[in-house]
Amino acid sequence: MKTFVPLAFLSLALVLILGYQAYLNTQRTTALTQQLELLKAQEEQSALFTTRLSSIVNDLRQLAQTDPDAQAIVRRNITVQGQSGAQSAGGGQAPAANQPPPVQPTPVQQ
Repeated sequence: MKTFVPLAFLSLALVLILGYQAYLNTQRTTALTQQLELLKAQEEQSALFTTRLSSIVNDLRQLAQTDPDAQAIVRRNITVQGQSGAQSAGGGQAPAANQPPPVQPTPVQQ
């Protein structure tokens, strides 16, 4: 009987510790699940934003064919980015008719 009481206390302590660890793992799993859901929502918003921004840029490029103000914006902002890649790869030659290719949205991997 003298050895039973300490073993019972040790067993009880072990059960409590393991139970608390199981509780913490459940809490962590719940938190990670919530973070994953938020990340998926942000990824969807990012894909939508990229698609809309690409559409705006392509519309601006089309407008730049007829509107001088839009041409200035394209030359100042968009064409500079397109030519920086062309200069490093093509020896400084600008794309045909000073028009970089349309921006394509990046596909979202799930």
